[in-house]
Amino acid sequence: MRMLPASAMLAIGVGLTGCACLTHHDSDAGAPACGPSISIDYAGDGTPSANPDACWVHSGDQLTWQGAPGDSRPFTIQFLHGTPDGEQARAALSSGDTGSRQTVTVHVKSVRASTDLKYGIAANGKHVDPHIIIKPN
Repeated sequence: MRMLPASAMLAIGVGLTGCACLTHHDSDAGAPACGPSISIDYAGDGTPSANPDACWVHSGDQLTWQGAPGDSRPFTIQFLHGTPDGEQARAALSSGDTGSRQTVTVHVKSVRASTDLKYGIAANGKHVDPHIIIKPN
């Protein structure tokens, strides 16, 4: 049986602590930039989707999820393991009417390594699970 050196075991343990199902790696290969907003679109049966489904954003940026202009269907952005703004009390963010569309806006937290943050979009009794990648500045 092969034994891992103590330093390797320490590195593995340190890497796993505080993970909370956030992936810290360069998983943004091929994912586009989110830009200032992620569009919330709906299939014919009312299933919501994020456009883009996976994208990256920099620490400190402001990010908005928004429905189409004139679409008043509310949606909820749900974070099960961490939040993009670091405020654990804000794990579920309900959209609000900003005149012509429903939106949710957050100020993205600071990270030291690329962090893959999965979230859910709930609307019309349906749920999907896209994700964002937060990159350090």
